[in-house]
Parts: sequence; structure tokens; C-alpha cells
Amino acid sequence: MDAAKIIRTLKEGLGPILAENGAALTGEYPVRPAPAKPHAAQATVGIGQLGDTLDIRLMITAPFEEGGERCEALCSAIQSGMESMEISGYQGMQRKGLGYEPRNRTCTLELSLRFRPMLQVQFEEIQIPCYAETLRVAGERMLKTYYAPMVGEVVQNLGLRARIISGQGEFRGNERQERFDEISELFRETEQGTLTLPDGQSMEAVFSKLVSSASHDCIRYECCFTEVPPV
Repeated sequence: MDAAKIIRTLKEGLGPILAENGAALTGEYPVRPAPAKPHAAQATVGIGQLGDTLDIRLMITAPFEEGGERCEALCSAIQSGMESMEISGYQGMQRKGLGYEPRNRTCTLELSLRFRPMLQVQFEEIQIPCYAETLRVAGERMLKTYYAPMVGEVVQNLGLRARIISGQGEFRGNERQERFDEISELFRETEQGTLTLPDGQSMEAVFSKLVSSASHDCIRYECCFTEVPPV
């Protein structure tokens, strides 16, 4: 996961939204409230790594006179902005609560944006992002067992089955439907093609399964490929 790229995308996407609400996007991780009373609302951005999950914190600070209303307005603007942006692995926004800093007479609202690492699987010319922990390559042997008198159970090895490659992912942002339609069309019209895994390994495969579900801001999908063994 390219954390620097995500930060750049956030600044480009959220910067204008915050500016419309009289805020600026500044700061580094760990995120702390402004040390002095700000003249207008501002948002501080930072980044942290929690295992395989990327945690990006936004600290919104506003003068106490403007109170929670300004923080709430910025929170709503950020949430709308995140729903319209196309950032792979975005898991949603969590509010950490609205607080009051008596020393600086400011209100602060901390938001946590969570991201999960995604890897790219390519089938023909189309890249399909999948969550790293869901991407699997499964192999299996075909075994036949039977009972032989005076011997007992016998296991016969009939060879390897075709490998199954599976993964899950999701699309968000304004172009989520168009991006999923591209994969759906690939599934319907391309029976067999070249599958390239994130480690560079390539094989001939059949796009054998595509399952999806949609919510108001996200399309989730599960895809499955079956290897075509070389003759």
C-alpha cells in the first residue's frame, strides 16, 4: 500500500472541500490539536501503521465560539468527499468524539480513516484489485481411495487438479460502477486468458466466478479463476 500516494490523494481531494469551510489541511503524525487558539477552523492530517491496516487521522480544530457546529460541518464535508474519491482499500471513517480544550478555548473532532492493503491481479489487460489477506492460490491432488482385501485401504494418486485463484475487493468513489462493469464485461466475454499474479507469475486461466454486492457507496466483489494446465 502506497501511503504517500494516499496522503497526496487526500490532500488533493479534501483540500478544496476544507477550504470551502474555512479550514486548512496541515501537520504530521501523530496528530495533535493546534497549540494555540486558531482564528478559523483547521484540519491536521497524519498517518500511522496498525499491522496491515493503514490508519490516517484527521484532527479538526475550531474556535470555541464556533463550537461543535463548525466541526460537524467539516466532518460531513469530509465524509462526502471521501465517498466521491476513488482510493483503493478505503474502509470508512470513524469518529473519535468531539472534545473541548479549555486552555486554547477550542473544539476538536478526531476522525480515523482506515485502509486495507490491496494487491493487483491482472486478467488480460484489466487489473482487478484484491485485499491482500483474501488473495489465495489453492492447489489440490485428485485422490481415489478403495479397499483391497488383505491389504486394507489403498490411496491412488490421480495427479494434480487445476489451481484455483481467488480474491475479494471493492470499488468506491464516483466511478465505482464503471470500474465494476469493466470487470463484469470481462467475465461475460472472455472465457480464457492470461492471468498475472502480484508476484509476476503468469498462467492461462478461466475467469470462473464473479459475485458482487452493492451498498450506497461501495461495490464489493469476489472473483475466482481456474488455471488451465499446459498440454
